[in-house]
Amino acid sequence: MMISCLDCQRFSSFFTEKPIVTSRGELNMTAQEDHNESCELDNPMSVDYLKEHLSKTTPRMILNPKIEENLLMKLETDEVLQNMKKALKKNVKKIEALPIVERTMSGKRLLPIAREVLFRMNVLGMHYRITKDDSVLDRINKEILAVCGFCDWNPSHYLDIGE
Repeated sequence: MMISCLDCQRFSSFFTEKPIVTSRGELNMTAQEDHNESCELDNPMSVDYLKEHLSKTTPRMILNPKIEENLLMKLETDEVLQNMKKALKKNVKKIEALPIVERTMSGKRLLPIAREVLFRMNVLGMHYRITKDDSVLDRINKEILAVCGFCDWNPSHYLDIGE
């Protein structure tokens, strides 16, 4: 599979030996500014690659039982993971101190609320998977029910919905 690129010279400077930043910290874009020809780049993501590397079981989740089991074992001995668990716990405490999310527009946008919900679900969900703390599961449920009760996700702006 090939990808067409109209401005490949600028991008290709990352793959050549010549520097793209001068000793004075300026970008070296000479002779690249007026390049408008089309070129072909190899795309490593092919159907064959996906068939070979994509999990055969469904659902295809990032945190599957095997990875979760490995993570829980490493949490017992790995100081970095233990530190991350403590940071996660601090974020959970901050979220628990906040009211349940509400549909509040920020100007014409709902994007800050969408991002807050995404953050809360990631933090609370990961913490629950590690600790199996029922109070966290209860908070996740309340947050989910609250956002499902929104009248809409501001369909006039695609980022608000997509986030």
